[in-house]
Amino acid sequence: MKPAGISNSSRAATSITVSASGASQKPAASAASAAAFIESDPNALAALRRNVAMLDESERAYIVAGDATRPPPAAFASALAFLDPPYQSGLAAPALAALAAGGWLTPDALAVIEVAAREGLLMPAGFTMIDERVYGAARLVFLRRERARTGEQR
Repeated sequence: MKPAGISNSSRAATSITVSASGASQKPAASAASAAAFIESDPNALAALRRNVAMLDESERAYIVAGDATRPPPAAFASALAFLDPPYQSGLAAPALAALAAGGWLTPDALAVIEVAAREGLLMPAGFTMIDERVYGAARLVFLRRERARTGEQR
């Protein structure tokens, strides 16, 4: 199932935002041709839907009420993913691996994961850390998905 208003030619400039923190952030759709959001918290989901409507971005936003560690089949592949699981939950790596396995990420996607400043993060297979930044209680970890080598399947 592909979101309304999204053509196949726009797949390279897409993003996916995964959040279970309850934070209501500006949807990433404003910077991409399309954005997918996977959210499990009912309050955050309601705030997300309000924000998307208020910004008049419904045509470019694909919202999934669900668990990013068990995502539905991908509506499209995204070049950029923001993950914001609850701190100390250990959900970032399993969610990122599930999104990659489910076809939600392009072969060389950039993933930005927010975790607690001192929280450990196991790197999922197929991703390389390229940077990290600490801002107060938060740490942003930047990962690049590695392209499969010739002969390898992804």
